[in-house]
Amino acid sequence: LFTSHLAARKDLNMNISIMPTVHVVRERFHGGRLNQIARPRDLTHPSHAAFKSTVRFPGVMLVQSSGGFGGGAAVKPSSKNGSQKKGRPIAPSKNEPPNPNACPCGSKLYANCCEPYIQGNATEPSAEAVLRARFSAYVKRECEYIATSTHPDNPDMNRGENPEDSFQQLIKDADQTCKTTTFLKLTIVSVDNRDEEAFVTFRASFQQGKWKERAQVLNERAHFVRCDGRWLYRAATPLNTNKL
Repeated sequence: LFTSHLAARKDLNMNISIMPTVHVVRERFHGGRLNQIARPRDLTHPSHAAFKSTVRFPGVMLVQSSGGFGGGAAVKPSSKNGSQKKGRPIAPSKNEPPNPNACPCGSKLYANCCEPYIQGNATEPSAEAVLRARFSAYVKRECEYIATSTHPDNPDMNRGENPEDSFQQLIKDADQTCKTTTFLKLTIVSVDNRDEEAFVTFRASFQQGKWKERAQVLNERAHFVRCDGRWLYRAATPLNTNKL
């Protein structure tokens, strides 16, 4: 149980990063003549700060700005008489550093959301709360919770010679998954609550592999059963072909 990143490309000692920190300036033709929005000599002069980070293609210039995520000054175009006009200012990026105290499940603060369940200080009130906590446990590498929130009838709990062996093996398997997988986002699609069982349909995006270049989505319908007053993960029905 339990979005794409573009990799930086290196070519001929030139770093071309297709990221939010790259601004595209296009040269256009108007009335049969070339109207250069940004003069090449302005950017290629050795004294220009962007000289070493400017790469030119036919009709397109990529200027990598410093500061990251929307930083840097706007490029100023030249008029016919050589006077400078102000270019359109670059809007500040809306990307903000993630809150380190936020819960990985996306609900609220970790301390007020999944952490009490993972640490055993509170009982999950619903099957959805268990699923959210299991996702957060994978993100936080709290692998013991993965085992303690699994129903005894789950196949993973019956692989060893005895229940304790199966319990410890599940912890090891979960830890291995944490080492090779980066969990990105949890989306709850629907919840079907019943008296002693519940079904939670969800999507969880993740990345795997050495470079982790492409995000995948795990889509499942998880089955939970109430056992001794607590909701436990019993099994899941895959809704797509992606697996962990």
